[in-house]
Parts: sequence; structure tokens; C-alpha cells
Amino acid sequence: MALPPQPSGGLNPAAFFAEIGGLPFIAPGFRPPILMAAVAAVRHNADPQAFPRLGDYLVPGNAAEIYQRRSRSPIQEIRADDMPPERVTEVLACRARVRELFPEWESLLAVPIRYMSLHDSRISATNILVPQTIYFGESAFRSTAFPLEESLVHEFAHVWLNFVTETFDLETDDSPRDLVLPSGTRGKTLRGVLVAAHFAATATIFYSRYDDTPLARSRSEYLYDYLLGCLRITRDHPSLTRMGRIVWQALDEYSRQPHRRAESEPVPATRSHGVE
Repeated sequence: MALPPQPSGGLNPAAFFAEIGGLPFIAPGFRPPILMAAVAAVRHNADPQAFPRLGDYLVPGNAAEIYQRRSRSPIQEIRADDMPPERVTEVLACRARVRELFPEWESLLAVPIRYMSLHDSRISATNILVPQTIYFGESAFRSTAFPLEESLVHEFAHVWLNFVTETFDLETDDSPRDLVLPSGTRGKTLRGVLVAAHFAATATIFYSRYDDTPLARSRSEYLYDYLLGCLRITRDHPSLTRMGRIVWQALDEYSRQPHRRAESEPVPATRSHGVE
């Protein structure tokens, strides 16, 4: 899976990462507008005549069109339909609940998103080559193992780390495609494992304020172990790019922080998701 050509020249991954303030959802000083402006510029550079205004490049359907035309490898479509209005209402209410718990995530959750309904049995999904699109299966609305809020945070974490990847990829073109996630899912790329690690880290933060129950604590403990497993898989991998190593280091630093329940810190909370 290859992204459209990315910018080169004077851009420096370390300086860019510092400019955006670190990892989305993880770093308290993260600056969403700077990353979104960079993503819009990357998409504009990939297809300068596509849309009249820079902001148009952040519309989900417009972004998908650019990727359809410019991706360097075929895009495997996820079989899905537009989400019915009543399900969209549920998702937006869920997003509002997450925003109440984490007002500091307001701008992260406000990014334009297209919601789709999966044809298959998966709980939720995103595709880096179909930007700003979140897919939910019916099971996401009925799961007793973990709440819809976790699935929403899961996929928003993917959307935002994919933005980082659009500016500087996390893996080289010759990186492996046969890695196995801690959950046992096979056929993952280095990028995919780092994206999974970022979701797991974000979800432990979510559970720090969501619910102080044995089920929630068990779920967070599982996700923390999952994060550590992803970091072990990708540690010092030669196919990580400079940005890949920066992201790995930031996730590793997060994993070393105390994980206890507090107002602004993560806790440990089911031992089974469709964690990919």
C-alpha cells in the first residue's frame, strides 16, 4: 500500500513533529490546526487543480477522490454504504459524550468525518487511503465487551495519526507486510502496527475518565499490554523512517508514564475488542 508522493526538500520530520506539538490525543501541547494545514497542503500539492480552496482538500469525499487518482497502488475498497441517519445520530451523540469527558479533544473530534456502515461483521474500520472516513459495523452499536465510545476514539486516533503519515510516512517503501499484531491479526505493515499502538495508547487515556468499573479497568490493562506488544514488534526496525522512529519514541515515552486513575491521567479498563 503506497501513499501519494509526499513533500521533500527542506522539510524536517523532527522539526515538524515539534511544530505540531507531538502525538494527537497523547501530547497535551498537540496543535491540530498546524497538522491539518499541512495535510491540506500535501493534498493540494498532489493535485493542485482539483479544488479551488485549500480548505476543500479537507472535505472527506474530496480527499478520497485525490487518493483514487494519485495513490501509487490500488485501493482496496471497504464494502460499505452511507450510514443511515439514525445511526449517524447515535454516533454524534457518542462523540458529544466523549467531548464532555475530554474537552481538550474538542478540535480533534471536530475534524470533518464521513461515517459509513460496514457490510461485514467487523466492529469498526478506517483505511489510510480513504481519508477521514470511519466505518462502523452493526456490532459496534450492540457490543457488551466495550462501549461505542471506545470504538469512536479508536477510529479517530487512526484518522489523526494517518494525518501525520500523510505528511511523513512512518515506513520505507520496502518495509515488511507480514507483521503480526499482539491480537494475532496477520499481514500488518510497520505503519499499521504503529497506528495500532497509537490507538491503544489513546484508549487507555479514554478509560482514565470513562468508567471506574472492573470491566473498564480490565479493558485498559489489556490495551496497555497491547501497546507494549506493538512497541516490541516495531522496536529498532530498520524499515522505520525518521518519522516512524519519532512516533515510536513518543509512544514508548507515553508507555513509561504512571498509568493510574486521575483527572487528567490514564488508568488501566475487556479483554477482547476487535482490536485489529
